[in-house]
Amino acid sequence: MNVGAYSATLSLASGGSLALVLDASESAEAAQAAISTLVTGLLTALPARVACSLYFLGGAAPYSPGDFPLKAAGWFRENRGRGSILAPVAAALDTQPDTPIVIIGAGPIFDLEDWADTPLLARTTLVAMGASLQGEAMYAMEVAHPSPNELFQRVHDPVAAVRIGGDGFMPLGWGNAGYRLARLADAFLLTGERLEEFGTTLRFLAAPGGTVRAAATLVSGQTRAIALEPEPAPTERLAWQGSLTGAERAIFQAALRHEDFSCPSCGGRHRWDVLTCTEGTALLGTPVYPSLRAQPGQFALLQPGQDAVRFRVTASDVLPLEPGRVVVREGQRGTVYAYQPAAARWAAAGPLQPYHPVEGGGCYVVLL
Repeated sequence: MNVGAYSATLSLASGGSLALVLDASESAEAAQAAISTLVTGLLTALPARVACSLYFLGGAAPYSPGDFPLKAAGWFRENRGRGSILAPVAAALDTQPDTPIVIIGAGPIFDLEDWADTPLLARTTLVAMGASLQGEAMYAMEVAHPSPNELFQRVHDPVAAVRIGGDGFMPLGWGNAGYRLARLADAFLLTGERLEEFGTTLRFLAAPGGTVRAAATLVSGQTRAIALEPEPAPTERLAWQGSLTGAERAIFQAALRHEDFSCPSCGGRHRWDVLTCTEGTALLGTPVYPSLRAQPGQFALLQPGQDAVRFRVTASDVLPLEPGRVVVREGQRGTVYAYQPAAARWAAAGPLQPYHPVEGGGCYVVLL
């Protein structure tokens, strides 16, 4: 089966995320002041871009972390009658599968054993501000009486890099300019490193029924999977951006015949495949198609008609040619890749030639 076109949205808090769960039960009442001081200090230390959520044991209602310093006393009274039970808040935490959890309290959580060996406790740090939250058992990592800075250093582990790839993956466009196309062995990836924001929309080709994955590498070196739900992409209807001038059309027509042409910039003759005149005074040369208003390294698609040659310029590193074939910009040259269904991989099919024809579209591609 051939390759399919898909789109997806990657939602990811750039500074990481954190869920705080506090114990307001009677067993932790004596530690309320210490818990409040620790939470206030931790919230102050967290960068603003960290997505933080706040809950209390025994309930599922979320609270605003930003309001904690002013409303903490009332919230503790509101939740005093609730038991030290994890189950009610666990459902809310399960909707945040990539978020580290910190439970702060004093005394045992009575149903903690029910969550032993689950992904929930694997991403949970217990903080005892009095008696242990798990007794002599070891259901989760536990620390006792940490300072706000110590707890911050332990739980703040933001994303350092993201990689997106999979079976037959070939990115066509993405909304976050910080991402870059990369090739690892015989696979193509979309990678982002040290970005303020890692979320992005993307459009890509992939093997139908295959798996496309996103993985985040944290500052600590740990790697975690990120949910990515591809959907069939709607057919793109890209508009033509303009038409060549009469002089440019003459150059284009000569190029299709592989004939030298007269340059309107320097007045001399150039080979048919020249795209930039270097004979003038411009440091980087003068494009022979100034109407394109393109930057070096961009693809231009040219479509001749009866009275005009229309054009469209794209800044993407990848341009689809026809089903199962794309051209990828690699440095200053383009390489055509053909999809191999049996291996769900893309194989190089040769360099992009100047004025490469696109099957079925009556168009030609140049890499400027």
